[in-house]
Amino acid sequence: MPWALANNPRPEGYKKLIGSQNTYRIRAGIYRIIYTIEDKILTVKVVKIDHRKTVTGKITHKLITNTT
Repeated sequence: MPWALANNPRPEGYKKLIGSQNTYRIRAGIYRIIYTIEDKILTVKVVKIDHRKTVTGKITHKLITNTT
């Protein structure tokens, strides 16, 4: 799944993280993938892959805190 983001970084079901300009999340089974998109240089960077129950709160809070 993460490799498919290179061809389609905004697939059905993706969500932008609140408070960030280019960080998104997508669910892949029991996992959640947190990733950034740099459209100007055509880059998708996977930041974290973890069980969906543990990754969102921690990562979302850190990313929102670090973007301000």
